[in-house]
Amino acid sequence: MTSFAAVAFLRRLFGIKKAGHCGTLDPLADGVLPVFMGRATAAIPYTDEYDKTYRVEFRVGRSTTTLDREGETDQIKTPPAALLQEWLAEEARYLARGISGLQGWQTQQPPLYSAVKIDGRPLYSYARSGSTPPRLPKPRQIEVKQADFLAAWLDPEGDAAAPLVLSAEFKVSKGTYIRSLVYDLAQRWGFPAYTTRLTRTQAGPFTLAQSLTPARLEAAAAGPSTAGLDDLLLPAEAALKHIPVVKLTAEDTRKLLYGQFVDLPPGCMLYQEQQASDPQLLALPRQARSRYRAVGPEGLSGIVYIRRLPDDREVLAAERMFVHLDD
Repeated sequence: MTSFAAVAFLRRLFGIKKAGHCGTLDPLADGVLPVFMGRATAAIPYTDEYDKTYRVEFRVGRSTTTLDREGETDQIKTPPAALLQEWLAEEARYLARGISGLQGWQTQQPPLYSAVKIDGRPLYSYARSGSTPPRLPKPRQIEVKQADFLAAWLDPEGDAAAPLVLSAEFKVSKGTYIRSLVYDLAQRWGFPAYTTRLTRTQAGPFTLAQSLTPARLEAAAAGPSTAGLDDLLLPAEAALKHIPVVKLTAEDTRKLLYGQFVDLPPGCMLYQEQQASDPQLLALPRQARSRYRAVGPEGLSGIVYIRRLPDDREVLAAERMFVHLDD
């Protein structure tokens, strides 16, 4: 199921028109896809910076036009048997070092089969139609925050030209293409590669363990009432835990809803939530233009920022409010 199809499925299931997702999955991939419905779609712009974690399997010895198993073969260069045995020696230490060496900042060229747009048209549409894009997208800076080797084995029956299979897990910054990452790694070894399996295990605060399959949702919808289905939903605030908190009074919340500023007293404290296992709040330094999650007596009310006025006063200003005055 594509990301677009997943959103369409949820629209039908919940009977709503307004829904969207963050972090499009590759057609080959499965795993975590955060979907927002109704008013919660207002939170989507604040998920752009989510880190994502993927588990990938890839084969070395063949590459394809899409860098995954869905494409057509464009290069074959099978590693010699003696070299494969050397790579797999000592618990595949050589291969493990190669994967761990990907950690850090690097430049990545988005693949031709990707949703990156050139002149308003996705790159993959040029590739599928056999046409050439007027220009290639600019290489982007990405960060591999964690790179873990999981396993390596030989499976010539699966693909005799690419018998070596590797499994790894990567935690990466936004805009990272795992297909390109493992292809570039194999190129360092002197061989082509393609992705055979890709699972997103985490997107921001959301994990695979928290995720719901279409079958689970359909089963809940088939129950005697919609309560079972609604109980599976998370509040919009769950998507914003990475944004620091400022606590507001009911009066301050109302001012922001009307577009007014809220004065910051000298001792006003802003907070960053710790891990879920530790509910304490940590005080943060005040920073002009930084975003904060405004939490009033009734819970999340919106996103605000610190603004410095011409008279040097620091105030809170609303960037996006999530509640209405008649709520």
